[in-house]
Amino acid sequence: MNIKKIVLKNGGFKGAEVTFLREENKDGRPFINEVIEKRKHPIHLGLETMFKDLRFYLLDITGVLKGDEDKTTKDYIILETEVSSLEFDSVRFCIGGEKNVFADKVVKLKTPKVDDGDMYDHYDTVMKMIGAICEETKEYMAGTKKVDDVEVAVRYVQAGKSKDVTPEQLKAMSADQLKEFAVKLLESNFGAVVMMNEDFEPSESDTAVAVEEALEVVEEAEEVEEIVIDSEEIVIPAVEEKPKKKKKEEIKVAIPIPEPEKGPAF
Repeated sequence: MNIKKIVLKNGGFKGAEVTFLREENKDGRPFINEVIEKRKHPIHLGLETMFKDLRFYLLDITGVLKGDEDKTTKDYIILETEVSSLEFDSVRFCIGGEKNVFADKVVKLKTPKVDDGDMYDHYDTVMKMIGAICEETKEYMAGTKKVDDVEVAVRYVQAGKSKDVTPEQLKAMSADQLKEFAVKLLESNFGAVVMMNEDFEPSESDTAVAVEEALEVVEEAEEVEEIVIDSEEIVIPAVEEKPKKKKKEEIKVAIPIPEPEKGPAF
């Protein structure tokens, strides 16, 4: 699957739309066709985290982050930002998303198509991250990586998207309350049809453990969310790096301007 574009729906909670190139044959002639496939089930935490890691570069390239912010301010700006789209090929990329500016209002952000010739400091880092996102997206599209209902509910609440339930309230729910909340969330917000086994009755302890485990997974991901740029410890599928192009030196040439000829005096 030669992926060219990934668009997340509602932060990935309502799935993703993936554009890729596929070679097909018609009348014995091969040709490349652009195909768009959609998945409506929520993306898994690994893919969500990778998109979150692109927030710094979106803010950096679009000039929202100036480079002189203290750590607290920078982290807050990143937290208020969401990356929702990624377009790319073997030599360039374009990141799209939005930043929260008021309680219920956002400003759209989108980078230009960035290539090696732009001399962007983190170009190689972003291209490596895109390689990893492609592999994770292929697994999501193939259905080999999925999330269970509890994790979806917990992540949705932790992301601040629920207007009715807080993380603290989620932890305090009984088995029946959690079951009712998960069904309502999946059916009303994600358009899912939840089929429940009437003979299955989770215990209070089983529910508490499930919620705690899901919360731990999300919280651990948030703890490592701090961006590490150009770290040698990060192992991501390699993308062949091209040597940096040197900027051409500006040459100034002084061109003498002839003085106008003096005519006869009047």
